Order: sequence, then C-alpha cells, then structure tokens
Amino acid sequence: MNRQKIAIPTDGSGGLSGKRSGHFGHCQQFTLVEIENDNVAAVSYLDNPPHPTGGCMQPVIILKENQVDTIIVGGMGANPFNRFAEAGISVYFADRSQFPDVQSAINSMLAGKLVPMDSQHICKGGGNCHQHHHGKY
Repeated sequence: MNRQKIAIPTDGSGGLSGKRSGHFGHCQQFTLVEIENDNVAAVSYLDNPPHPTGGCMQPVIILKENQVDTIIVGGMGANPFNRFAEAGISVYFADRSQFPDVQSAINSMLAGKLVPMDSQHICKGGGNCHQHHHGKY
C-alpha cells in the first residue's frame, strides 16, 4: 500500500481549508495529511512550539517523531533544508500565491505538479525568511 504523511505549515484553524503559513519555523501548527493510495486518509494537527531565532531544528525533530516523510513549504533557509534532508524528510516547494491553502497544495502534490525544493527556492534572508547570513563557500 502506498502511504505518505505530509506536513504543511498552517496558521489559524488549520485543516484542509487552513491557510498556509509564510514561514515553516514560525507557523502556528502543522496540518498533517495522511495519504493512502493517492487519497486523503486522515488529517491531524501538530502544534509548533515557539523557538528562538535560528532554532529551526525543533520542527524537524517533532515532524520526524510523528512519522512525517514530506513537508510542503513556500520557502526555507539552507540550514533547516539540510536538516530535513538528513532526517529523510522530502521538502517540496509550493508557491503560496498559487496554492494558498492546504487543500490546493495537497491536490497539486497528488497531481504531480509540485517539485522537490532545490537551491533556487532556498531563502537568502529577508522577506518572510530568517535573517541568517549565509556565507558563500
């Protein structure tokens, strides 16, 4: 059986109609969507504990503990992106202006329209992203 557990950072009420959060590290909660054979099997919520700036490891640990294997974000810094990769959690990019709520993001994922996140989507600081200074290597 094909199973997948997807986390989507949300603000407000969450759920399939929940509004996607601008920054995964500071969302109010993660809406967890379990997919079985390309259908939504279950929806649950996971509160995102507050964390200090630069403390983006906490969500990675919590999501891993809850058997999440995929997260859909509108952007992310290099550090958490690398930590998700190390934890075996796939990161997919979905533009929030195109997919403003959980349902539209999940639909686009199931339709194969979302792409795995790569370096062009990694935040360089500013906007909704943390103000980290990413050095050039």
